[in-house]
Amino acid sequence: MHQNDMKNSSLAIVIPAYNENETILDVISNVQEFGSVVVVNDGSSDSTLKTIQSASVSIISHVRNMGYEDSINSGMNFAINKKYKYIITIDADGELDPTSIPKFLEQLQLGFDVVLGCRQKKNRSIESFFGVLTSFISPSVNDPLCGMKGYSSTVYKKYGFFDSKKMIGTELLAYAIRDNLHLSELAIETKKREGVSRFGIGTKIHMKIFRTIFLFFLIVFSKKV
Repeated sequence: MHQNDMKNSSLAIVIPAYNENETILDVISNVQEFGSVVVVNDGSSDSTLKTIQSASVSIISHVRNMGYEDSINSGMNFAINKKYKYIITIDADGELDPTSIPKFLEQLQLGFDVVLGCRQKKNRSIESFFGVLTSFISPSVNDPLCGMKGYSSTVYKKYGFFDSKKMIGTELLAYAIRDNLHLSELAIETKKREGVSRFGIGTKIHMKIFRTIFLFFLIVFSKKV
């Protein structure tokens, strides 16, 4: 099948990028056959911005580093304003397999509100722990921290934000679980990323995930407004 035949005009693929000059072009080339690509340069101090300017993508550039959550929020806002019906997020480090994108889109077209990727191997044991906890309340949520997720535009419009509490991209998902929206999950392949994780290592990231877990379940068990 020709690449243009696979590209869906209703799909925006949002890629947050912070100092990902080494991998960003490969990720773009692997996903752009499926939909319109939106790269959010989150105040990178390397050559990421210059590199993506050579690609046929929409670019949003933060003057300073604002974090993963704000990057996705900027990308999703852009996609909503451009009237895209579906949005899929994927990381810029090349760890997540982009060939799953058509399956994500298929699930969204079937009417699921949120489609989550599920990595077979997590980067940290605390991520697996988080997944075990969420699986008890929703069988379709075993990897809430996976960077590859699909959203219907109606979900974003319903709440008006992606993640306002710095919950590593899980706040919108927490509300979706609370409000019994239609969720689906797809297993995805991963490969080991090169270099250091942009989320950091050691105690700092573990504390951030513990905070996220606490806020996540606070939302899930809160009352609907």
